[in-house]
Amino acid sequence: KLLSLFLYCFGTFYTFLGMHVVCEEYFVHAVNIVVEITGMPEDVAGATLLAIGSSVPEVLAATVGVFLAGAGDTGLGTVVGSLVFNMLVITGACILLYP
Repeated sequence: KLLSLFLYCFGTFYTFLGMHVVCEEYFVHAVNIVVEITGMPEDVAGATLLAIGSSVPEVLAATVGVFLAGAGDTGLGTVVGSLVFNMLVITGACILLYP
């Protein structure tokens, strides 16, 4: 049990470290390039582009879960839930507040 706990904690830490490296090296750099090209304020880019980018894995997982048989018990409510809120409401509110 102690080895399982250690492996679980190590795997969790390694996953978070990997996510940090990918986000810091690629995702933030790509958003900075978009900010430079479009002239968009950094806070607007952070709220909109990062909200959209962080929701893409959920879109793919929900789409696979709904349309592929045997892919899990992901229901249509998952697709309509927080995903729609993140991609439409938050992005739309940022566009309305900072035109």
